[in-house]
Amino acid sequence: MRPNRTLVVTAVVLLLILGAGAYFLHKSDINVLKGRVGLGPKIVAKVGSHLITQDELDQAYKGNTLASKDKVLSALMDMWLYRQMAQPLKIAVTDSDVKTELAKRVGSSTNSKNYLTVAVTRDLLSSKLEDYYSGYSQGRYIIAHFDQHIPFNGGDNTGAGTTAQIAADRTYATNFINNVYDKLSKKQITFDQAVAMENADARIGSAALQTSPHSGSFDTTDSVSAAATIMSFPDVAPVIAGLAPGKISQPFVSKIAVAAGENPPKVDGCWLVVVIDRTEPKNGQTFNGAVASAKSTLRYEKYS
Repeated sequence: MRPNRTLVVTAVVLLLILGAGAYFLHKSDINVLKGRVGLGPKIVAKVGSHLITQDELDQAYKGNTLASKDKVLSALMDMWLYRQMAQPLKIAVTDSDVKTELAKRVGSSTNSKNYLTVAVTRDLLSSKLEDYYSGYSQGRYIIAHFDQHIPFNGGDNTGAGTTAQIAADRTYATNFINNVYDKLSKKQITFDQAVAMENADARIGSAALQTSPHSGSFDTTDSVSAAATIMSFPDVAPVIAGLAPGKISQPFVSKIAVAAGENPPKVDGCWLVVVIDRTEPKNGQTFNGAVASAKSTLRYEKYS
């Protein structure tokens, strides 16, 4: 039986009409999204579930003297990308975190506070995500200073001492750390008791050296505390990397900087003993790889 010619033609026409309608509806939807049709606020970018409007961009750019509007938009997009990456990982940045870091950056650039708030939030989230993907360690350390009389090039050096004083400081610190380590090895004291011994010591403890960091806990994701200063010493990272949880390091010397900008440090300044309490391994991929994947999955799009 031959098909009805009229029905075939009608079906073809209907398909063409439907196809054209879908195409123009799709284009109209894109144009509305991009703000090219006067319905609602103009959208300048999309990051996952968040639409960045022209008003949001203008507010972030308001009064700014540090970055172009395109750079401000990129900062906004990255901030929203990192927020959506961080949420399922239960990683967050608090208002207090932002306020503390913002106080360091604003300085004389008060007119750029809106942009800097975006940039600070982005950077703090980025740092926490990098820590997540690079792994971290938590533990405790004992420090025995012998740097109290070492002169600092460029400082007032009111506390600088003689060669004999510097040598005596080192001898005292060496005897102290060896005694503590010996007691730890023989399980005569706990690590926390060793920490307390250093803090209470009359010559190198917290009361004697009030401006120096003292024994305590550390977290390698921390970048602002006194412990973070100790963990930033170049001699420390290789020791931490080589320790398994529960393992106590042997005493080792760490160098310190004795001049502004000195990198790496060149002068021995303290003894350290470290124990690792917890480590978190890398989480399957690099930070850059996770960002690239998120941009693809979440639709990281800037509209002209």
